[in-house]
Amino acid sequence: EATILNYRQAIDQPPSDSSEIAPIQNNLGNALRDQFHHSGQLSDLNQAIAAYEQSIEATPLHSPELPGRQNNLGSALKAHFTQTTEQSDLEQAKALFKQAAAQGLHMAPEAAVLASRNWGEWATERQSWPEAVTAYQYSLQAIAQLFRTQLFRTSKETWLREVQGISAQAAFAMA
Repeated sequence: EATILNYRQAIDQPPSDSSEIAPIQNNLGNALRDQFHHSGQLSDLNQAIAAYEQSIEATPLHSPELPGRQNNLGSALKAHFTQTTEQSDLEQAKALFKQAAAQGLHMAPEAAVLASRNWGEWATERQSWPEAVTAYQYSLQAIAQLFRTQLFRTSKETWLREVQGISAQAAFAMA
């Protein structure tokens, strides 16, 4: 609660550099989503969604931070859909995960991996196999890109741990 209060105060008294608002809004969304997971109160999740939306609005279109923020909003809408079964949440979350995966391939492969994995796992839960295949195809492309760009063995090992099982999940969805 103190963290949420501090983020709200930072938003109410914005820094002189307006580019600082987007990460503060995103962090507020993260704190509110965490609070939702502890409280179970839908109002916390609704506030997290609003904070993520404002963060995305304040993020430049070509920012490498955008795919990660789209993934966060997609994850919050997924949780909202789980609570309410509102079809618009389902469609918007799928679109955000796809945007994050596609844009992430060009500017933030780490975010592309996270978004496409979240999307693929969710599509698998819903047994939406063509959607899961598409999501995991983005994952596999992003993983290949990450391994090509990692200079140090320890970095490659870190990502190997992070993406462990995605190839198997992709194969299962394809089958």
